[in-house]
Amino acid sequence: MKDDGDKQLMYQLFQELVEEQKKIEQKYPSDIPIEVCRHAIISGILIENSSGFKVNDYIPLMVTEYEKLYIWTHTKDEYSSIVSEVSTEVKKLNYWKNLGYIIRFALAYHYFFEHIIKIHCKIKCNNKYIENAMVNPLWLSRRKPYITGGFTNGLF
Repeated sequence: MKDDGDKQLMYQLFQELVEEQKKIEQKYPSDIPIEVCRHAIISGILIENSSGFKVNDYIPLMVTEYEKLYIWTHTKDEYSSIVSEVSTEVKKLNYWKNLGYIIRFALAYHYFFEHIIKIHCKIKCNNKYIENAMVNPLWLSRRKPYITGGFTNGLF
């Protein structure tokens, strides 16, 4: 008999947890973006607001097909936030990453190449040789040079 009572109590607790989970899911849906919940704060990127932003400013930053970014100044003398407004159309896509991921990727790429300022090499481009030149890596990416040598960090 005791086992039946325990089973019944466990079943009752399980039902209460299921009902509580349904209420939480209703209040905080996990299948976002939806029409009533399509804004998110992109964390980890600090925007200093000493450049003239005022509290309650909501300034457009950039727009893509499925997303709009804004700079939101919510508090005086605190960093402003980047807010993403996402279209519900992204649910129709097989794969999608928001602009926060793209910004973080761009920043990582920038910091990785920040100190590469010299290329010690011999470059043949347009039948001309350039030796041990300070060359902008973006310049190289727009051409198809033949390079011998390697990159060195500007710190050495």
